[in-house]
Amino acid sequence: MKPLFHPWIPVPVQESFERIIDETLGYPQAERECATRLVSSETMERFYRHPWFSRWNVSSDAYSTSWKIWLNQATVAAAADHSARRHALDEQRERISRLSAVLEEAGNLLAEIEHAEAAAPISLPSEFSSAFALMVSMST
Repeated sequence: MKPLFHPWIPVPVQESFERIIDETLGYPQAERECATRLVSSETMERFYRHPWFSRWNVSSDAYSTSWKIWLNQATVAAAADHSARRHALDEQRERISRLSAVLEEAGNLLAEIEHAEAAAPISLPSEFSSAFALMVSMST
């Protein structure tokens, strides 16, 4: 039995959906559920009716192929387990946050050193002071 589709669902999406929900073809349950949401959800109407798609030539093979590829990729992406990637991104954000804090502290310490150098009286090392003493004594 063919499912009933909303009138705003493109025909290639309907055809791909029928292929995905066919249990004999071996699509995972998560992909079948996602495909069902993509063709039955009222919130997808705005997507399917977007003016950008009206520029496509409905009779072309590219139109049909594009919609079929879109539905296939959307179901695969939605059904994929992204938890490992999310965990890696969270760890990376934490490391960047710690690096930022360390760099900020280093910047603050450098500013303190520069401020202390600016406020300190000028002093000459002993090697220079004895050389100056020698020059002063020679000039008199």
